[in-house]
Amino acid sequence: MIVKRFEAESPDSALHQARAELGASAVVLSSGPMPKDWWRFWQRRYQVLVAADPASRETPDPVESSVPSKPIHPDLPVPFLTPVPPPPPPPPYRPAEAEPAAGLATVDPLRDEVVTLLKAMDQRLRTLTSGAERADKSLVERLEAAEVAPPVSQRLALAVAARRSSDPEQTLVDEVVKLLGAPAPASLRERVVITAVGPTGSGKTSLLARLAAHFALVREKRVLLVSADAFRMGASEQLKTFALILGVPLEVAGRPQDLEQVVSRSDHEVILVDTAGRSPYHNLHVAEVQAMVRAARTDELLVVLPASMRAAAMVHAGRRFGGAHEHVKLCFTKLDESEHPGAMVTAAAELGWPLGYFADGQRMPEDVGLGDPVRLGRWIVRGADPGS
Repeated sequence: MIVKRFEAESPDSALHQARAELGASAVVLSSGPMPKDWWRFWQRRYQVLVAADPASRETPDPVESSVPSKPIHPDLPVPFLTPVPPPPPPPPYRPAEAEPAAGLATVDPLRDEVVTLLKAMDQRLRTLTSGAERADKSLVERLEAAEVAPPVSQRLALAVAARRSSDPEQTLVDEVVKLLGAPAPASLRERVVITAVGPTGSGKTSLLARLAAHFALVREKRVLLVSADAFRMGASEQLKTFALILGVPLEVAGRPQDLEQVVSRSDHEVILVDTAGRSPYHNLHVAEVQAMVRAARTDELLVVLPASMRAAAMVHAGRRFGGAHEHVKLCFTKLDESEHPGAMVTAAAELGWPLGYFADGQRMPEDVGLGDPVRLGRWIVRGADPGS
């Protein structure tokens, strides 16, 4: 039994090739379009898989077989039958690279340039794929166990594998730092307005109170706290309590125009604005928060997210609240309530904003610090939060 595959530009042409070589008794086992590279999108080639018995390859001459050996009826003359010519031979096979695109001219510089670019892209994708196969699977599993999203896990694992270090754990920490960048605390220039935004219960008020304590007591700046949260019951009272303990003034502004007036007449060096926690899935609520951000003439915007959120929810909330503000910094709170750092690493990598501050615990103002990516890297390595 002979089994052979034939390729051509159409199923009929492929079948003609098979019958011409293996005989009319060849049996088609399968047929269909040929798989092709993604970038050869204009090509249409087909294949047939044919089986034939070697003994049946010699077929009688089609002209001789069309004339009967004796009259069909003795009283009738032998009819003259016109021989049926065999099908024309298929065109000579050309390599796929030499075939012009359907409907395009044979010589087309623009087409050739596009094909060259597509070939280069295909080669680059193959290189990346082969590199991903070289990444340490155990490291990828370790990262994903820490709830780092698969694309970010692959990126970190590839970077670690490329360095071929004798200390892969420290290399992983270094790559996390490289991915997320250095911490970016608030720049205390001559006068700065810092506004905190985020979903409900993200810990904005506590974070701003701790920052107020640090700026007033440690940095010795003249600080003003502003409550722009007119929705949560008791929000202003909570911030007022913090202000009394710290000995800093507090203003309340329930509307954007009120907030604009408070900020414009203040001569404090640092103005910390606490906005209402709202749902990132409600367009009207997000618009209200952004109106407050504009009214405050915000210099630096702190997007505050709890560490216990899922990565996808963090990214969505960050993009809704951060908007198109020029100076956005990412702050994570409630790190003591999170088991894994992967969501924070993923969100920070996808949002691309610098890390501002981390907050955890209940102590004031100790439980706040720089958003140091080293802590997240060591958390992944050790499997537990090493603390600030």
